[in-house]
Amino acid sequence: MCAGQVPVLLHAGQHGSITNTVVQQQLGVNKPTATRYLGELEKGGYLQETGTRGAGTEHQLIGS
Repeated sequence: MCAGQVPVLLHAGQHGSITNTVVQQQLGVNKPTATRYLGELEKGGYLQETGTRGAGTEHQLIGS
């Protein structure tokens, strides 16, 4: 996990979930970077994708 991903986990924990768009806005990163961050956090067992794929897909903190 890189330092840029910590705020993603904090947001997901505080708000219940996070979207790609929120990652882009909160961290000031582009869409591919936000997608990579979320994917790495899913693979690491921190987040779980919920809902449909595409716009509006939410990622929830595992165990919350």
